Amino acid sequence: MVMEMIKRIDELEHENKKLQDQINFLSFRMNLIAYKSPVNELLYEYEVTEEQYKKIMDLMDTLRQKLDNGQKISHGEYETEIKKIMADPKYDYHFAESIARAFMEERRWEEIFPALYGNFSKYKSYLDDRGKGE
Repeated sequence: MVMEMIKRIDELEHENKKLQDQINFLSFRMNLIAYKSPVNELLYEYEVTEEQYKKIMDLMDTLRQKLDNGQKISHGEYETEIKKIMADPKYDYHFAESIARAFMEERRWEEIFPALYGNFSKYKSYLDDRGKGE
């Protein structure tokens, strides 16, 4: 009887945790809708969680610090880190490029995108038009 109650309590705690996680995810998504921006639209579209978003921002801070210290950053390393954060194959280099570009459009970590993708021919005219070409 006691073992059954302990098992049931464990099951209820697990279910409660799942529900709380779902509520947090939906609340985060509601905020993304309420405050439209290039980054928020991308986060919503790709179903990024708040925890993943915080890790992406930490990565962007790390990249900025490397640039401030005169270190080079590479798109390959950045994309690998994004894949680790997202832990799902659907988050490929397209997502990584898009999120860096969206941050730049919002003037957040705006030096990161040109440092990572400034030498890509597909972004040359875009960056030149923004006055960010390298």
